[in-house]
Amino acid sequence: MSKNLIPSLEKPLDRRDFLKVLGCIACATAFSGLIEAEAQSTLEPFQVLAADELPQSGQYKLFKIGRTPIIIYASDTEVPDSLARDNVWLVAYSRRCTHRGSTLREPNASGVMHCPDHRQDFDTKTGIPVGPVHRTNKPLTQFKLETRADNSVWLTDVVRTS
Repeated sequence: MSKNLIPSLEKPLDRRDFLKVLGCIACATAFSGLIEAEAQSTLEPFQVLAADELPQSGQYKLFKIGRTPIIIYASDTEVPDSLARDNVWLVAYSRRCTHRGSTLREPNASGVMHCPDHRQDFDTKTGIPVGPVHRTNKPLTQFKLETRADNSVWLTDVVRTS
């Protein structure tokens, strides 16, 4: 007869606890798949601004590529991996919150995008989480912008994934 020499430290789960654990695993799996699909998908070049559409500093343009909401923001100061055009630096970010994937609201007057689900704010210029709520420390996915021969601006690649 064999004896289990190592006692079990786990208590048996009742039905309710088991369903909670199962639900958490299912949600985490589905959510991580959504984020990975966004980050790993190959990006076809996509025209985001015509040659005559250069926004002024502090202005932005919202659009979607597939299911991904995107913002292009024009800054008066240089931002890492930005595109310089006529003393304006253009950056492009996903508007999906890095905490739960919710679509961020349009920037407010302070240049902050707000998540409606858990109140996390993101700096529109850098894509970095800011403010008193600390649900995530991951910056937004950033996309590469390039100028073509006709001076149009194209989104061509992923610079940073969240």
